[in-house]
Amino acid sequence: MITTLKIIIAIASLVMLASRFTKMENRNRVWYPKQIAASVLIWLFFIPAVFTSIGTVDPGYRGVVVRLGKVTGRVLGEGIYIVLPYMEWVEQMNVQILKESIDATASSKDLQDVSTQVALNYRLKADRVASVYQDLRQEWAPRIIDPAIQEAVKATTARYSAEQLITMRETVREGIQRALQARLDAHNISIDAMSITDFKFSKVFSDTIEQKVVMSQQAERAQRELEKVKFESEQAVVKARAEAEGLRAQREEITDMLLRLRMVENERAAIAKWNGSLPAYITAGAPIPFLNLSSNQSQSR
Repeated sequence: MITTLKIIIAIASLVMLASRFTKMENRNRVWYPKQIAASVLIWLFFIPAVFTSIGTVDPGYRGVVVRLGKVTGRVLGEGIYIVLPYMEWVEQMNVQILKESIDATASSKDLQDVSTQVALNYRLKADRVASVYQDLRQEWAPRIIDPAIQEAVKATTARYSAEQLITMRETVREGIQRALQARLDAHNISIDAMSITDFKFSKVFSDTIEQKVVMSQQAERAQRELEKVKFESEQAVVKARAEAEGLRAQREEITDMLLRLRMVENERAAIAKWNGSLPAYITAGAPIPFLNLSSNQSQSR
């Protein structure tokens, strides 16, 4: 829009200049080089002045007004602006959320080498962009963000062992973010979010951790099997005790009267099954009834 406006003003100025020359020629029929030169110089000054004094601040940016190389402290919001031609210009500063990813190398508390990848979302404080421009121009990422991330990672990981860096990842992340925010606040930069995307350790340490995990899994499996065997043994003992208790109760219930009763019941069952035939010996001829001779002899005597 501003570019279109500038073009319209430039065209209008040229048209006005051409119209003035035409009027001068028609009125006097005399060519005045000095007047023409003065008019040309005026319009040549006026047109660039329009181009340099009017502009726009893009969405998501703030404009820092600079006058003759000095930061005025005046901050322009989004939209159209007008500044003094040839004396002032506007530097646009991005106040949107920006992302910076960096790999940081540090040592843990137990002197293990740790490679950490940090992703940082940050933004410039909109009301302080004049100070940011005065101190850093447009180079806040390489001059402030990257070194601050490196220092925060080194200072934080040095307080934890390598194993703690894995098991206490969220605590480590919060510690890095606090250390980083303390450094960036001094340069009018605020943190929107920070995350640790990766922790890498030396191959020797990684192999040790893997072996430890395998041994831990094996120990847990052995413990579960031991508990299973223990449970089955306890169940067997309980079952044996129950059976023994049952047998003891049965023995306590057996009396002489009960034994006689059982004998009578067995005799009655045998009589019920007897078909009336006496026992006999099988000979070569025919079966001979079995007689209890001893019983008959005793009766004859």
